[in-house]
Amino acid sequence: MDICENARRHLGAMRDREAFAEPDVDRHLDDCADCRVWLDGVDHLTRSMRLRPVSQPTFVDGALALWDARESRRGAIGTAAGRLMLAVAALGCLLVGVSIAAGSAGHTHTGVTAQREVIILEVALAFGLACAAARPRTFLPGILPILGVVAVVNVGVSMINLFVERSGLLGEIAHLPFLIGLLGALLIHRADSITAVPVSGARRARLHL
Repeated sequence: MDICENARRHLGAMRDREAFAEPDVDRHLDDCADCRVWLDGVDHLTRSMRLRPVSQPTFVDGALALWDARESRRGAIGTAAGRLMLAVAALGCLLVGVSIAAGSAGHTHTGVTAQREVIILEVALAFGLACAAARPRTFLPGILPILGVVAVVNVGVSMINLFVERSGLLGEIAHLPFLIGLLGALLIHRADSITAVPVSGARRARLHL
């Protein structure tokens, strides 16, 4: 084997971290201008390959843009539907509160103080739901835990009341706005999670592999 070829094989292995420096190869490199030029070319090629910008096929960018647009539309539809459900729930809570205050809706078995607290709760939730429907990003995080507890507890109590025939189905409909509001809030939360994470550069790189 030619001494230059042997030195270049060893130098290539060193660049691949598969061999260690040898004095004989270093002395040959000092004496051989051709091998020095060859090694400079190898180092230059390695650096250019490492620093070369990643080229992306045009169709991939177009496909990812369509994906982002579709996800954005899904999020927008979900947000709009959730805000509508929050508005309906707010109106329902307000109507229930007004009906109780007028004495034409349930809770006739409770005292005056308890009825007043129920009215305050209904009106307060109606106001919170209306605010969340108007500006979900601002008000929804604060009202969601409270709405979740109220809705879940009311559904549970309603199921028990219906099971033991303590009240009829019509009497439990007054609690339906809580459940509608919770479903609307969860729908907005899911829509935000869809639109908040577009196809990132890292995901683009993985798709090119």
